[in-house]
Amino acid sequence: WFQYGMCVDFQSVELFDEEAGAGEGGELGFGFGLRKISGSDKFHHIFYAPDQKRKDQWMKNIDRGISETIECDASRLCIVSGVEERSGVKVKKEGILKVMGSTGKWHRRKINLSNGILEVQTVKDSVVKERLLLGGCTVRMMEVSDRQYSFQISSSSQLVAFAAESNVKRFEWINSIRDSIRAIMAYQERLKDNPGLMVKELVGKGTDNDCCADCGKAEIEWANLTAGVFVCRLCGSYHRPLTHKMKLKPVGRGGKWTIEEVLLMKQRGNKRCGAELEENVEEHVKKPTETAPLNDKVEYIENKYR
Repeated sequence: WFQYGMCVDFQSVELFDEEAGAGEGGELGFGFGLRKISGSDKFHHIFYAPDQKRKDQWMKNIDRGISETIECDASRLCIVSGVEERSGVKVKKEGILKVMGSTGKWHRRKINLSNGILEVQTVKDSVVKERLLLGGCTVRMMEVSDRQYSFQISSSSQLVAFAAESNVKRFEWINSIRDSIRAIMAYQERLKDNPGLMVKELVGKGTDNDCCADCGKAEIEWANLTAGVFVCRLCGSYHRPLTHKMKLKPVGRGGKWTIEEVLLMKQRGNKRCGAELEENVEEHVKKPTETAPLNDKVEYIENKYR
């Protein structure tokens, strides 16, 4: 064993606890490891600190560096929520962890990681208590006074704390979650290069645009960029006479989108803009269903987008 200088890029790097050879009075000291999991320069290195305190400090600093690298990479992407199940993430993991509740109390929970989604379930009957979409999330070590081996998953809107039974288990979970996040980011990178493909991720099941903004039909084929809503083929045809003041684009084949247009529709959409536009509709005009007469749809659309 020897000391040497090395420079490690935290891109695609995993940190793990190395128990073998560690411990008080151990010949090698207190161990931890780094491995590069992809690329041509893969490596697997074990390091030993002279005491537990310095090992913990090294692991904390390296973990922060890996987390910040992932955050920096994510900031370059247009993160589209709801793509987890379509991104081809193959990482799967199940187990039991402690999860901090809203009151600060820890609960024993079953954790299921699959398809880029982490579900927190009750142990007895598998009732889902939390469902975290990992796109846009970060995971890192966490220090709390009442629980060892804790870590947190955070996004712009929430933070959930977990605790494992050992440091080895903690980093097994952290690395699996990071693998999922990296896979989602790789998918987002491909979307970024194809705005037309990206806009398709804004519609459908699990999104704010799961049905036509006008009649509720599940099949969306048009986007009204001026109004900020997505509509079905038939309702879109009634938007066309309004094109002197409305900009329409097809969702799917034949639609040439720019990244700016995708970001615009991501910020707007049926849930936000639909409610605002419905305030324009006169009281006697009812929102049509998918099977409503054509005249009812035309009257509603003309009222809504006037």
